[in-house]
This record gives sequence, C-alpha cells and structure tokens, in this order.
Amino acid sequence: MTARERCSGRIIAVIQPHRYTRLNSLFSDFCTCFGNADVVIVADVFAAGERPIEGIDKDTLVSGIRSASCRDVFPLVDPDGLAEMIAGFTTVGDMVVCLGAGNITRWANQLPAALDGLSMQADPVG
Repeated sequence: MTARERCSGRIIAVIQPHRYTRLNSLFSDFCTCFGNADVVIVADVFAAGERPIEGIDKDTLVSGIRSASCRDVFPLVDPDGLAEMIAGFTTVGDMVVCLGAGNITRWANQLPAALDGLSMQADPVG
C-alpha cells in the first residue's frame, strides 16, 4: 500500500540523498519519483565518505524534481529547522515520509517530539 492510498491528506516527503555517486547515476529517477508527493523537502546529500560531484547536490535535485514531478519542492537549509518547516506545510490528516540512509533516520525519530514542542509553544494554554 502506498502513502497516497493510506493518507487522506497531503504527502510531505523529506529526502536526504545517500551518496553523490548514487544521486548522479539515478538522477532522472530521483527527479521523477515524487509525483505523488504534495511537498518535497530536500536535504544535503549524505556523502558517506564520498567526495562531492560538481553539479550533483541538493539544489540541483530541487530544480530537477520541480521540473519533472512536483512543483512544491524546497531545500532544507538547516536540519534543526525541519520540524518548523514541516509545521508550516502540514495539517491534520497529512503524512510526512522521511527517505534516505544518513542522519535522516535520527531526524525522523526526533520529529514527533519536535512537532509536539512547536504546538505547545503555539498553544501555551492547551
């Protein structure tokens, strides 16, 4: 079952590409695979020990996805601001899907508490 089939709201995909060589060799696939997402947030490439490849980076991927499959694509400037960024896109019924094989696993695990913390700040009485 896909995220779209399970979700009554919008799909927000957070992607942290893993390795420059993988992003380079599968670039067109990365650009076209987010057609069912309503919003895509792209983090820096998790290098996993690789050196950067010129022209293969977060900004290039943002442009590629925007051109090929999803209009609402944004770069993640700072992982510490991920929860705040997501809170700006989501409402009840939306689904956030985190994809990657780097420190995005930690971000995904911390996200529910960070979002709860933001909602507590917004509603100090509740």
